[in-house]
Amino acid sequence: MYPNPYESPDLNLPPKAFTSRCYAYRSGPWQSPASGVWTQVQFNAELFDLLAEFSIAVGAYNFVPTRAGYYLIIAQIYWDIALNTGLVEISLRINGTNSCYDVHIVPNGFSITNRIATIRYLTPNDTITLWCRQGTGGVRQIISGAAFSFITIQRLG
Repeated sequence: MYPNPYESPDLNLPPKAFTSRCYAYRSGPWQSPASGVWTQVQFNAELFDLLAEFSIAVGAYNFVPTRAGYYLIIAQIYWDIALNTGLVEISLRINGTNSCYDVHIVPNGFSITNRIATIRYLTPNDTITLWCRQGTGGVRQIISGAAFSFITIQRLG
């Protein structure tokens, strides 16, 4: 049996250190960012959000922590197969400023995944968003689904 991280004295963590956590993902139709334009990724569904810190409201699609601390942030975008070649990029933004970045060249006829994993110190009311850009000159879509295009954030303590 694994220890309960909320109460285990062996882990030397304050009670409920991990209560701030969420997993949001792209649901429904695939998102189609225009070529060459930075576009906010519309994570419009959640698997969990214990403190209601992630907004799936239209126009928001962001995480706003309620407590200061270090947060593990993992984000992934899975691009569809398309008949065009070019760059695909994602940018994690904190308060509108680029914090982490991932870029790939995707060849004609292939799908590809952009990923970011980082630990950042956040304060209450910081705003976390994920942005993407595809520079293929054509249509390249973000595949929907909890396992394909998502962001998960957890306070570490």
